[in-house]
Amino acid sequence: MAKASSANRPSTATLIKSANKGDGKAAATLLNRSLVTPDGKADKPLIDWFRDAAQQENARAMCRLGDVYQIGVGVEKNYRTAMKWYRKAADAGHPCGMAGIGWMHFKGYGVPEAPKEALKWYCLAADKGGHEGMNNLGWLYRQGIAVEKDLSTAAYWFEKASALGNPFAMDSLADMYLDGEGVPKDTKRAVELLTEAATDEHTVSMIKLGQLYFGLKGVEQNYTEALAWSRRAATLGDPNGMRQVGFVYLRGLGLPVDESQAFTWYEKAMDRGHPEAVLDVFGFYLQGIGVERSSAKAIEVLEKGAADGNAYAATQLGHVNFEGKLVERDYEKARQLYVQAAESGHAPAMLSLASIYAGGYGVKKNRHLVIEWLEKAAALGNPQAIEYLRVQSNTTKPKR
Repeated sequence: MAKASSANRPSTATLIKSANKGDGKAAATLLNRSLVTPDGKADKPLIDWFRDAAQQENARAMCRLGDVYQIGVGVEKNYRTAMKWYRKAADAGHPCGMAGIGWMHFKGYGVPEAPKEALKWYCLAADKGGHEGMNNLGWLYRQGIAVEKDLSTAAYWFEKASALGNPFAMDSLADMYLDGEGVPKDTKRAVELLTEAATDEHTVSMIKLGQLYFGLKGVEQNYTEALAWSRRAATLGDPNGMRQVGFVYLRGLGLPVDESQAFTWYEKAMDRGHPEAVLDVFGFYLQGIGVERSSAKAIEVLEKGAADGNAYAATQLGHVNFEGKLVERDYEKARQLYVQAAESGHAPAMLSLASIYAGGYGVKKNRHLVIEWLEKAAALGNPQAIEYLRVQSNTTKPKR
């Protein structure tokens, strides 16, 4: 069942005051707290506390300060400074620093990308009893990166990390139990793990719980719990949670349909950066769902999203310009928008570009570019592109 809401979440200032008076539990909570506040802003008092604690040789605080610079929360991203703090923590013997160094090598942040080097550091961290290293080892074995894929070994490391309270490991292990991946399928155990992770403010697990309580994967349908967990994630600032709350109101799951509330939550999700929520809000304005119908505002939503680099918005705006129903048809503008989205790795835009060049819409027909964009989309797993290429291959084979 969904437990204490974020309304009962102690403020950073309160925790710092207690920690400075020697409250070890408050200090531990701070050392594991999210770097951002529920409204999506950097938690500057927390980051300052990490800095002070790191200067006082708190190795765990050094790791968190490394995270600050690695991600760039409240400061300019600086991989060299991040590595400096991870190394200081590792030199002090703390496994979180070793895991941090491993992560930098795995991602190629400020150093050459080297999964094998990452594996070495994760093993060192795990040998020291570090749950971060154990979790990351589990991930490598699950994916088969730098090691031979071994789901049983992945589950072993996730179990060890989960036992030490790592919510990421709990979440991954829950997925494995849900699908019977390397472990016997066990929905009850999966829900227990997700609940434990969610209680530790892991919003990804909250959202998964919300989805399961819709009645998925054999979990008994409970819309009250679905909304409670989704809302809790939303309250902690997760845009996926906001979108999920909107879905509950839109469909009337366990409560009356409320399109106005649905629109409000989808708009919040969009404003917090959910890439697909912009399409939801576009549709709401276009159809007048929960808000006054307005084609102009629908287009405005897409234009703002595209300007902000949202590939979904750019692709949809490309469709709008291609179709010429809401605005004057403009094939060249559509093509430019598709290119913008495609260059950010959005497969549907690549598929649309292939169509542009196949049909010669505003450009000369170009079979070479058709195949090029289809191959790029197929490489990203787009099923339509894969099928088109298969058909193309069959039709171009010489007859015997």
